[in-house]
Amino acid sequence: MDITEIEIKTNLKNALDDLINNDKDLIEEKWDVHERAITHKLGCYLQKYFDLSVDCEYNRKGISKNIKEIPRKYLKDCLSKEDKDVNGSKNIYPDIIIHKRGNNDHNLLAIEFKKGFKENDRAKDEKCDTKKLNAIVKEYEYKYAIFIDLKRYLEKDEVKFIKSNKHNKRWCKFVDET
Repeated sequence: MDITEIEIKTNLKNALDDLINNDKDLIEEKWDVHERAITHKLGCYLQKYFDLSVDCEYNRKGISKNIKEIPRKYLKDCLSKEDKDVNGSKNIYPDIIIHKRGNNDHNLLAIEFKKGFKENDRAKDEKCDTKKLNAIVKEYEYKYAIFIDLKRYLEKDEVKFIKSNKHNKRWCKFVDET
């Protein structure tokens, strides 16, 4: 599973462009299609570019029946009263993951996705999803994580990219980095 950061970004950009070019009716604000429908379709496009499993809302930990969870400490200020406490942890369902099912040895990429059309929710969505992604990277050994705000991507061609080895978070444009 030797794939470079540039290849990941290129593959993601290609999949996002496929989504935008082929499924305008899913992503137009006026239709207000649910995020899950959009991430499912994005996952289908991502599968064309990666040799690993691409899963949406995947909640399993290895081959066990255990549900993925992260310690609540990672999600300070992001939990509601309705969130169940499972031994000091919160169950998680990343929007999209690219991995090899069965263990944590080949966890490549976790993606959280927001449409970004509701301005009053954007800052909190980004903050909380970034915290969640950092926890996923740390707890489940993902090499990379990406937060996609669709509106920002459409306007600025940017996504937030997180690397596991540095835990740095930055918005990055999709440009040729070679």
